[in-house]
Formats: sequence, C-alpha cells, structure tokens
Amino acid sequence: MNTIINFQEGSAQALSEHSIFPDVLVPSAEKGPSGHLVVEYPGESSAVTLGNVLPVEAAQTVPNVMLITTEPGKVKEGELFTLAMTDPDAPSRSDHKWSEYCHFLETNVTLGSDDGVSHVVLKGNPQVEHMGPAPPAGTGAHRYVWLLFRQPGRLELSEEELARLQSRINWGYSEKRPPVGVGEFAGEKNLELVAVNFFYAENK
Repeated sequence: MNTIINFQEGSAQALSEHSIFPDVLVPSAEKGPSGHLVVEYPGESSAVTLGNVLPVEAAQTVPNVMLITTEPGKVKEGELFTLAMTDPDAPSRSDHKWSEYCHFLETNVTLGSDDGVSHVVLKGNPQVEHMGPAPPAGTGAHRYVWLLFRQPGRLELSEEELARLQSRINWGYSEKRPPVGVGEFAGEKNLELVAVNFFYAENK
C-alpha cells in the first residue's frame, strides 16, 4: 500500500510541476488522483509514466489501460467510469485556440478485477474515436493526458452533445473562450477524478 500512497504523492507533484493543474484539471480536482492509471501502448518502452516522452508513431493505437487502487473495495460493483485523452497544447503551448483537443472519449466504462486492486478497463460506449498524437511540426512538445473519472450513474449524451464533440477542437465548446475541455465536460456531468497519467510527444 505504501508504494501506491507514494505514487499518489508523486503523481500530484508531477501534475503540478507539468501544469496539468490548472491547465487541464479544475481546482476542485487538486486533491489529486486516488489511484494509479497504468497506460501502455503496444511495443517496447511505450508505457506512459507521468511526463515521459513517447515517439508520435508509438502512440497511434488505443493503449491498454488499468486502474491500480490503494486497497480492495475502492471500486464498487456496478460503478461506471469515463475514460478520456486530451491535448491542452493545441496547436501549441503558447497558442491555445484549439485547446483542448479531444483525442478520445468513452463513457459508461466498466472495470474488471480478480484481486480487487488491479482493475482492467473493459468495454464502454465510445463517444469520440481514438486519435493518436498529431502535433503540428515545430510547435514543440505537447502534453497528452489520459484521465479516468467515476460517473454518478449511467451517462447518456444528446445528439447535439455528440455532434459538438466530434469537432474535437475545444471539446466542442466553441462558445467558450479557449482553453476549455475535459474539465468543463467533467463539471457538467458531475464526474469524479479517479486517476491521471500523461506523456509528451513532438513533431520537430
């Protein structure tokens, strides 16, 4: 358990140092994640480790995702989750006109576990198809952030919401001043942050 607690402390520190707080997550989430989000892309050395750099081509497919909790019972039977990936640096760290850019959104995700601590992300309802990193050349390193949220219940999106999300830019919040994205969506849907992980990718 101490390993996970230490990870939680290190995770909160990394999220602050790399400005995930407050660039992506709202102040109410600053207490930090309650678990460890394992994100692994296919291939060698393709695990996401709180701010490491991955080649763009290594992160083009949907990764394997697992939630590690501090102890059994943290995930209740029947609970549903939202899994998302967002880019707060679109088109660049200094120009936020496209920020955030939605790279993936799946709702009503179920988790499966054999030991009550390691929870494999199972199927959900894909809302925005996965799109791998595609930072414009010369715009510097982009942060790509994976987030897992607990839902208060089953989440149903309207046709208008789905159509808006498909634009990906600003998570469809065209009426709001950028940057805006997953934090706004989570607030609207009363989602509770559970775990976060992130990496950098760049096209020089």
